[in-house]
Amino acid sequence: MDRLKDTLITSFYMMSGRVEDIKEIASLIMKKEKPKEVSRE
Repeated sequence: MDRLKDTLITSFYMMSGRVEDIKEIASLIMKKEKPKEVSRE
């Protein structure tokens, strides 16, 4: 159980370190899928 928790915490920190990359990729996907909505930003 503790080992699983450590793995989840580690993966969470790795993901949080890539939040900016995830936001960039997400925005690119949104632009491709909904160009009209993204133009409001």
